[in-house]
Parts: sequence; structure tokens; C-alpha cells
Amino acid sequence: CVWPVLFGAPPLPRGEMRTSKKKEDSETSGLSATRQRFVDISRSALFIQARFRHAKTVFRDFGPSVFCNRMGDPCDHGDIVFLSDRAAKYIVLSETSSTGLLSKFVEGFWGVSKPEVLISVTGGARDFELSPPLARAFKSGLVEAATSSRGWIVTGGTDTGVMKLVGDACLESHLSVPVIGIAPYGATNGNDKLAGQFRRVMYTNVPSPSKDGAPLNGGHTHFLLVDSGLAGRGAWGTEIKLRSRLENFYVERKGVPRVVLVVNGGPGTMETVLEAARAPSPIVVVADSGGAASAISRYCSISRDSISRDARHGEAMAGLAKDFPAYANDRMADKLLELSQLNDDCGGKLVTLFRLKQGDFSGSAAGCDMSTSLLEAITKLWLSSPADDALSAESSLLRRGTEARSSDGSEPSSSRGHTHSLGNSLGNSRNNSWTSMDQFNPNRMRSRRKRAILLAVRWDRPDILERILQQQRETAGESCWSEAHTAALQFALSLHKPGVIKHLLEASQQTISLKDVNLLDLYGNVDGLGYLASQPALQKVLVSSLTAPPPARASIQGKKA
Repeated sequence: CVWPVLFGAPPLPRGEMRTSKKKEDSETSGLSATRQRFVDISRSALFIQARFRHAKTVFRDFGPSVFCNRMGDPCDHGDIVFLSDRAAKYIVLSETSSTGLLSKFVEGFWGVSKPEVLISVTGGARDFELSPPLARAFKSGLVEAATSSRGWIVTGGTDTGVMKLVGDACLESHLSVPVIGIAPYGATNGNDKLAGQFRRVMYTNVPSPSKDGAPLNGGHTHFLLVDSGLAGRGAWGTEIKLRSRLENFYVERKGVPRVVLVVNGGPGTMETVLEAARAPSPIVVVADSGGAASAISRYCSISRDSISRDARHGEAMAGLAKDFPAYANDRMADKLLELSQLNDDCGGKLVTLFRLKQGDFSGSAAGCDMSTSLLEAITKLWLSSPADDALSAESSLLRRGTEARSSDGSEPSSSRGHTHSLGNSLGNSRNNSWTSMDQFNPNRMRSRRKRAILLAVRWDRPDILERILQQQRETAGESCWSEAHTAALQFALSLHKPGVIKHLLEASQQTISLKDVNLLDLYGNVDGLGYLASQPALQKVLVSSLTAPPPARASIQGKKA
């Protein structure tokens, strides 16, 4: 319907242009303007549908032919069979590939459903060990979060570090959700076996991990191998740009929420986390996993109620110099300071610290597991009050101005080394969508609240839904809570979530009932549970009532009399 408004009716083939022009001259005079507009819209709809069917057919039947490798040759693709007899799809493509086409290929050719949530796992590439309780909490929480949210898990794909930890956890639990590994082709051991199209490769006798490369992990379901033309240790990190562009495409163009999970990691992990914070995307940090995750946890755990930002920064850097000296230099200090500022601008709801020892995570209730941390981090950031965020940003900027100049007009020595970083952070905070002045629109806030409720219902998580509703009652009042409660009940009925429905009816204390929702919407939904198909007696009653002849008019008038 948009096509005729912007471009007019779609062009016709040349052979039909002359005949159609004569017909139009004779028909246009007899057609009204409304009729002609309807004809244009119908043509446009047929034109767009034909293009859509053509594109869908191309990616369904010839998807890999759309891409090429670094040299412009047809890309290698097929199936990888690991020692566990588990097969995974793979494709080798250039680092400059279009993310729009890539998303159509993944969903069209590979048949992967669009994710409800994108769980991006980043961290240490070297092998490390977590304590047994933390490893169990990490594996079970990640699997539960991905299953309940019907999301994608995105990792680096290799059989080392956090990628191996995630892949092995998914393999042990027989996880059915997509686990996508985006790895550098030049640093993939055994990549010579992957040459060819529509190959089925037995991935055995592959060299062990080293500085020059690593094998792929068998717990992943799909692999995107990025060909940059480099090989060996020079290829490490060449896949990061394509992975970042693909994740941002799903977040910005397809509206898929993303949560970044940080486990261990090194200096490179800090830059990945900072890019996610600038987006902004919620970040969950496993505080006791060591490396960059523990350094971020130590820095961000300093109380936000401190009057002086320099005091907070000095206290945090002193702790890092003692326990994590690799992150106590000026370069890391600038990144940690910017990350802390972005977290403050979002009201402290951007970074979530998961600690197994206390059994909770910062900024939330006690007794939460890893899955709750991951999923609630999304809704917590969405439901942040725009007024609080703007006031937080304004107060932080004023605090910077007062701290940047002492009483004699000179800069304090502790802040001279971070003036450039603060300026960059200031620019980022001004462009931050959470702190811009247009966020005071109540319709936009209502839309964010409604989407958060819908996600909690889709996840079938009454505990997260209850926290959302309780926050609405405390911040927006009883009327807003009643509206959100009714919307949640409507969503739960439409999505067939009996557990959520029962919880909502019990939690409302008889203030909200089924009379407050629109039950007519249920008749327009597909019976996903197959209730009607499993009731032959009910089918006979419905068929007989639909096929029965209408009552005679005389008998109806007699009854009325």
C-alpha cells in the first residue's frame, strides 16, 4: 500500500505498455478517483507479493549462491559431522557480506526461526575453569533462559574458552534452540576439509587448539566462518565486525532484544562490552569468573551514592591494582570509566552483576538464578523511568562540571588523564536513546512496558512478570498497574499460558477477572493446543449446528407471540 503513495503504480512490461495505455485512457474517464486508487493499490500489492515470493524462493532454494568468499568464488557450505554424530550447518563467506542477506539466508535456507531474544556470549578465548557450583549455575541458567525465551545463543564457535563451555552445556542438555558460532575461517583448524558445495564433512583428526588456530565446537548447530584472506594467528578477531553488524541488524532492524553475557575474558572483551553498552544493550557479568568479568564487577560494584566521581574512580582503581593489575593501566581505566558512566546514565540498570555466593545479582531481589538474571536484565532496562534516567544523566554531567574544575579554576590531578574519555562519554550519553528528551513521551513508555510484559508472558515466567507488575504499581500507581495486569492477562490467554493465567488471577486478589479482557480476540487465533481436533463429540455438535436449516419464520413469529 505504500508503493503507489511514494512511486505510483508499478511499471508494466514493455509489451503491455501500449495496450494498457489505451485501456487506461478509455477506462480512466469512467472510473472515479477512488476506483483508480484502488486499482493502483491492487497492482502494487500484486507487484510486492511477487517480489517477496521471488526473494523467498531464491533464499530457500539457492541461498548459498548469493554469497561468495574473499576471492569472489562461490562460497563453501554444507554439513559438519562431529564425533558425537551431531551435524551442524556451515557456510564460508566474506567479511563484507550483507547482514540483511545473511539474515534471510539463515532464516530462509537454514530454516532457523527468528529469535525472540539474542543471547550474545563473550569472554575468555583461552581455556579456564569455573568452580563446580558456578559452572552448574552457568550451564543450567543459560540453557533455561535460551529454552524459555526461544532465543539464539551466539558465540565465537571454537572449542576453547567460553565457547567450549557454552557448546558443551548445550550438547549435554540436548538443547533444541540455535547455537550459532561465528568464527574466523583462517584460524579454524581443519578448514581444508570444508572446501566444496553441499558437502557432508566428517570433522575428525583435527589439530588441537594453538595460537595459530582452534577446532570448531560440536555443541553448536550452525557456523558462519568469516573469510578475511588472513590465516593463522593473524586471522583472530577478523570475525568480530561481521558478528557485531549481524547482531545490531537484528536489534535495530528486526526489533530483537539482545543481552550480552560476559564470562572471564581479557582486554579485548572490555572493548566488546563497551560497544554493547553504547548501543545500549543490557549486560550480565558473571562476577566470580575471573579476568575482565571480575574487573568490571569490582569497578561497577562501588556504590553509586558516592558524592565524588573521582573518589569512586580512585577507590575502584586501587582495588584493581591490588587484585587485577592488568586492568589498572590508563587505557583500561578510560574504558571502565566510560562503562560506569553509561551505566549511571541508565540508572544503574545497564550492567547486571551475577554473584553465586550471595545468590542474587545487583539491583534485583535475592534468590535469582542465571536464567532470571539474563531475561530480567532486558525488561529492567526497558522499564527504566525516562525521567529518572534524564535526571541521572543531568546530575552526572553537573557533577562532572563541578569536579573538572577546582575552586581556583584548574583541573584536579586525578581527572586530567581522563578528560578525553569523559568528553567521548558525554557525547555518547547525549546520543543515548534512554536519556534523550523525547523519551518523556508517555506513549513510548507505555509501548516499552507493554513489550516487556509480552516478553515475560512469552517466556512463561510468572516470577519476572510479577516483578514488572510490582514495579509498575510502585512507580506509576494503581491505575497503571491495573492496565498492565489486564494486558498481561490478555497476552497469556492469546498465547495459551495457563501457568501465567493462574498466577495473574491469584495475584490480582479478585480485583481483575476475565470480564476485563477481550475474549473475542481468542476466536481469531489458531488453536495451537489442538483442543477442538481432540474432541470428536464437540466437532459433531458444531457440525450439526452449522449444517442445521434455519428455523421457519412463522414459527419464530409464533414464539414471539
